[in-house]
Amino acid sequence: MNAHRLIDCIPVSPVSGFIKMVITSSRLDIPLWLCWIFFLVSVVLEGAGTTCMKASHSFRKRLPAAGAFICYNLCVLTMVIAYTKIEMTVGYAVWCGLGIILTSLVGIFVFGEKLSFTKVLGMILTLLGIFILVWFQEGGPEKSESSVRASEEPLMEFS
Repeated sequence: MNAHRLIDCIPVSPVSGFIKMVITSSRLDIPLWLCWIFFLVSVVLEGAGTTCMKASHSFRKRLPAAGAFICYNLCVLTMVIAYTKIEMTVGYAVWCGLGIILTSLVGIFVFGEKLSFTKVLGMILTLLGIFILVWFQEGGPEKSESSVRASEEPLMEFS
């Protein structure tokens, strides 16, 4: 089965439309600001997936376990779109840092984990590192487009 027929086998739904967009995203001319929106959605989905994983009690509770699975998969799909213009070296570091801060805050405010000086200091240093990566990179954040161009040949061709 060639790639053209494989993509046509996906049933028509909002999810399938999103998956087709992700698969062909390297050929789309997505503006940088929209990639950052997809990036932030990916961070929130990662935090939601981690929260669901904690709430599932080692996957013994089915609904939170399903939520973790769904959130992590959507997180990856949105990150694929974000990486069409965001440099991976900056994007992944910022994604990890924001994810750490988000899950730490959820742990403190939702699961009642204790807040300590070292946790606050760690979050402040993480935010400082994110600030340095984004704002002091070569060319600034407005010129931080990845070297991936829409003109490059995709690995697979879809119609």
